Amino acid sequence: MLDVREDDEWEHGHVDGSMHIPMAQLPARLAEIPTAHRVAVLCRSGNRSAKVTAWLLANGVEALNVQGGTLAWDDRGYPFVVGAQA
Repeated sequence: MLDVREDDEWEHGHVDGSMHIPMAQLPARLAEIPTAHRVAVLCRSGNRSAKVTAWLLANGVEALNVQGGTLAWDDRGYPFVVGAQA
C-alpha cells in the first residue's frame, strides 16, 4: 500500500507496512514504488489517491485507488500505527 498523505497526516496514523511518499514527491520518487504487484494507493478521503492512481497507471505502474481513504479505513475499524515509523 502506498500512502500519499503529508508527513503530519502520516504521523497521526497509517496502515502498518504501508509505504509513505507524499503526493508532491512522487515524480522524483517513482523508482521507489515496487512494480511486482498492483499498488493500492491511499490518502485521507480518496481524492489525492485517485489522482495518484491515474498518474501511476499513465506511468506504467499497475495501481488501484483505496476509495474513501483513511476515513473509510478508520470507520471500518481497521488498525492504524501511530508515529513516524512504518
